Amino acid sequence: MTALMLTIGVELEFLIVCPYELLDEDECEYDGILPIQGIVYEKLRDAGVRASFEGYANPSSVKTKDDAYGCWQIDIDDSLKLSDVERKAVPQGWASYGMELSSRTFSLKDDDWQGEINTVLECLQSLQQIDCRVLTNESTGLHVHAGFGDEKTPLRTAKNVCSLVTAFSHCLDELHHIS
Repeated sequence: MTALMLTIGVELEFLIVCPYELLDEDECEYDGILPIQGIVYEKLRDAGVRASFEGYANPSSVKTKDDAYGCWQIDIDDSLKLSDVERKAVPQGWASYGMELSSRTFSLKDDDWQGEINTVLECLQSLQQIDCRVLTNESTGLHVHAGFGDEKTPLRTAKNVCSLVTAFSHCLDELHHIS
């Protein structure tokens, strides 16, 4: 049996709080995209990270139809919300947006996935320079997807993963936030 190429992808869910004055839709150069998505896109682009918007044909980021998982996707996620306490702390004249960044598919062996994820996190942190705040709370999350590229997961591997999850579910439970 030949070795399969291990792949991973991550989804970062977070909230951005920023002044309305940054969100002038007339100055957003991307039609049908919220200005905050454009701001995040430009930060990623300036750092050399290929990104696109969900359902947005951005020719500079997606080269071919087969390259759909070849760049980061910037999406609005309306399921992410500020808590009541957080909402009361937001200054008047500021807005909040739930956002999701989905990574490209990384080869675990061949790609510098750790470096690229760090670059993306640094881009999010740099939003503070323009008076935006990135927040996480119990409505946000981090998802890690593992696979074998375009190959199907072998049945034996799937069974082994299920056995490990069952055997160590108490350890996994300890990693989760108590709600």
